[in-house]
Amino acid sequence: MLDFSNKPMVIFDRPHPSERSLSRGQEIKFAAVMIDPDLDIMIRRLYDESVQVEKETSSGHKYKRSKSLDPKVVITRADGEIVAEGVMPFG
Repeated sequence: MLDFSNKPMVIFDRPHPSERSLSRGQEIKFAAVMIDPDLDIMIRRLYDESVQVEKETSSGHKYKRSKSLDPKVVITRADGEIVAEGVMPFG
């Protein structure tokens, strides 16, 4: 359970404001961070400690860890067509 004294805020860290001019077909990388603007802190690596998920290393070793609370982000066109989607880790 998260109990913030202040309302948290999500801001985009990437693309940098100087990279706002884009060309057709150019790949854009987005990154977001969650902050508490009043405390001037960044919140990162959020996990649900009550849920364990199984992971596997590249060598095949299996282990359990807490479920990540990284949000799923969906990018759509104005008409609702989905252009891209995926998980965007915080921090």
